[in-house]
Amino acid sequence: MSIQSRDRWEHRTTVPLAITGMAFIVIYSIWILTAEHPVIDSVLFGVLGVFWVLFAVDVIVRLGLSPRGQRWKFLGNNPLDVVAIVLPVFRAMHSVALLQRLEVFRGRGGNAVRARTVVSMFAYALVYIWFLALATLRAERDAVGATIVSLGDAIWWACVTVFTVGYGDVTPITIEGRFYAVMLMIGGVVVIAVSSAVVVSLLTERIRHQPVADQHAQTDGADQPSSS
Repeated sequence: MSIQSRDRWEHRTTVPLAITGMAFIVIYSIWILTAEHPVIDSVLFGVLGVFWVLFAVDVIVRLGLSPRGQRWKFLGNNPLDVVAIVLPVFRAMHSVALLQRLEVFRGRGGNAVRARTVVSMFAYALVYIWFLALATLRAERDAVGATIVSLGDAIWWACVTVFTVGYGDVTPITIEGRFYAVMLMIGGVVVIAVSSAVVVSLLTERIRHQPVADQHAQTDGADQPSSS
């Protein structure tokens, strides 16, 4: 097995898995929102199971194609892929991660890296909030005394939680719902940290390049002949 074989596998499966990931998000959303229909619920749950198998096979194949001495390194470099096999929210985020395999997202310049970071962060945040809102709604809506009983309640709660506002007007009361709340809080800290890092990087680069731009402007001015 070689890294080249793994790279060829990833190149061939990127688009199909990205489409499958998007379909997973849609099907999971419908599954949560149509829970009152047992037949539809069973069919959609089966489809989600098929998607789960596809994601698991992808990770297993890529692990198998990695050189023997680098398989633990592969797992360490792709934690989202591994965790995605267990937790649904990370399966959804896995589909966002697949976009980074596309050529358009592989630029190495400073602007390309920042653009990739901003786009990825925005996509991750949307998927993260949406998926955890749905998961929390599923955990909370049938609980006695629950305040998160509709999709609107869930999205409102998820937004104020991930952005660390925390009004407290709606809160999860189940253990599962509170677990999702902790995940949202951690996600909010990450979003703020990454946003700050991108802004600092942009300002640092502009400050570093400003003296060069000023020097060029002065040189151009000195080279122009004076009018008498």
